[in-house]
Amino acid sequence: MAVGLSGRWKMPDAYFFTDHAWSEIQTNLILDCIQRLYAASITVRAVTCDGTEVNLSMFRRLGVTVW
Repeated sequence: MAVGLSGRWKMPDAYFFTDHAWSEIQTNLILDCIQRLYAASITVRAVTCDGTEVNLSMFRRLGVTVW
């Protein structure tokens, strides 16, 4: 789901049927979504998820430092 920061809009950008996806798969899905949004002239400023280990591993793969 893409949500505007300065405007009041929401846009579902993708839906993936996954069950216990590995961090490598999640990383590729997130990068694909970001690239498609960028191609539509939408700049991604943040990615939000819960704190499960696979999500933290995905962020490490993306080079994100978690405090």
